[in-house]
Amino acid sequence: MDICVERWRILQLMKPYIFVDLDETLIHTYDFHEMPCKCAVPVTVEEVQFKTSLRPGAKEFLAKLREIGEVRMLTIATYDYAIEMNRLFDLGFVEKDIYARHHIQAPTIDLKPAEFVYLFDNLPLRENRRKIEFLRCVTINKIPSYIQVKEYRGGQRFPFDKEEIDRLTKALYESNGTTTEDTERALYHSRRETD
Repeated sequence: MDICVERWRILQLMKPYIFVDLDETLIHTYDFHEMPCKCAVPVTVEEVQFKTSLRPGAKEFLAKLREIGEVRMLTIATYDYAIEMNRLFDLGFVEKDIYARHHIQAPTIDLKPAEFVYLFDNLPLRENRRKIEFLRCVTINKIPSYIQVKEYRGGQRFPFDKEEIDRLTKALYESNGTTTEDTERALYHSRRETD
């Protein structure tokens, strides 16, 4: 039997937690020195105005992930910013499923531990230690599986097209204990480099 099919059956029974990053994964908020694309929309958060664009295919990517498990947002941005981006782009997260900077710093997460926990993020693993550490308390396997997506910098480049969504969901289905060990090893080495 195909390993992806078997993994899919297991995941359907267990409903994994899937966490998705916001900035440079689902959206891009332009810095003041950047020229926004035509698709960028103005948004005001905490009295600061931004221009932000939604990654093409982001909603389709989230819909595919929601077929697989319980999808939540995990971002180092402020909670108000995350809530507003969710509302503006109709990303479909309920407020209790958005985990932002203050959650990560405090670490507070109100979920029962699960065997399968995944994090989709654009940053390299070593730059996401805080998110990984935050998710340890809901991961029976001690550490979530990490799946890196291509960085989105606005406009039409690097969309979540069918090919990319298929690649990322395949990575999810194929991740296993080896990925967990690789994640642990990468975190260990990144700690040694920064200590």
